[in-house]
Parts: sequence; C-alpha cells; structure tokens
Amino acid sequence: MNIEINLIEAASELAHEQTIREMLFHEQIVTPDDVYITHENGDTAYTEDAQDTFNHWYDHYYELLNNLAI
Repeated sequence: MNIEINLIEAASELAHEQTIREMLFHEQIVTPDDVYITHENGDTAYTEDAQDTFNHWYDHYYELLNNLAI
C-alpha cells in the first residue's frame, strides 16, 4: 500500500512529539507546554534546548522518511 505524505510536515510532527518525550524523560520540562517561551511581542517559540532537541530529531526523521520514498 502506498500513501502520500508531506515529508516536511511529517518529519516536523514526529520531531515535535519526540522532543517532548525526550525532554520529559530527562526531566528538562515538567509539562509539554514547557518547551515554549512567549516573547514580549506575543510570539511563541521553542526554548533554546527544545529547539536543539527538535532540530536533532527533525533531521533524523526527515532522512528516515526520505529514504523510504519510492
């Protein structure tokens, strides 16, 4: 069976979930919302540690999924 996915979106979703799991496991955060900071202008972004973790997992999942492409 073949399915079509958006590679970037799929890798991002998987990396986000893994970032939360990893940071909770290592007690770097207490709740999933702790991966975010809110700037004075109201914009929300990952903390620096969360961004580094996300980047690692994004690269991992992107390559994994890309290598499965038919």
